[in-house]
Amino acid sequence: MKKILAFVAINLFISTSANALIIDSLNIDFLPEKKVHFQLIKNNSEQRKNYTLSMVQVDVPREKGHETEIESGELLYSPKQLTLGPGESAGFKFYYTGPQDDKERYYRVKFIETPLQAHQVISKGRRIQTDITVSLEAILIVRPWKRYFQYTFANGVIRNTGNTYFKYASSRGCSNQYNDSKYIPPGESLNIDNKDQVARRMIVYGKKIISLTTCS
Repeated sequence: MKKILAFVAINLFISTSANALIIDSLNIDFLPEKKVHFQLIKNNSEQRKNYTLSMVQVDVPREKGHETEIESGELLYSPKQLTLGPGESAGFKFYYTGPQDDKERYYRVKFIETPLQAHQVISKGRRIQTDITVSLEAILIVRPWKRYFQYTFANGVIRNTGNTYFKYASSRGCSNQYNDSKYIPPGESLNIDNKDQVARRMIVYGKKIISLTTCS
């Protein structure tokens, strides 16, 4: 019998609909004044799985953000691991105890799913055991304690002049479906490529929705 160890990595730019590990969002929004954030995960497979996670700090909320170690005690989580049966859900709690200032902080969180039993397949008449470990990455964003939301919009350019991120969303034409969305961190800007085309465009900040352009 031959045994194969497989590793599948999924980052925040890849759809996870076909995978066993499911979380509700790959951008985890943490308001520090609430002190704790609960992140639900679900085992969408037919096997019992074990779940662990690892964390690093990143300078920007991007796939290629520069990684550094987290200051001791700044961001904690519990429990250390979870075990879920098929279709079961549970979650990890995150605790932020870092500085209470006007700076936004970003952390890359890697959720790791490991089967408790090897999966057997038949290949060319041979029985093979495979251990498939799935890794799903999300960005945890700790908002500043002292937040201010501010932006400019001119000549098709949106600039985040505040100190916390917001989301830009737009439709194709006058559709009610918003197919394009991007996150704009503090100090960064977004050039709208199709600025001369008619479309619904908006900024989403928390529960606030601000229309930039409309269809008439």
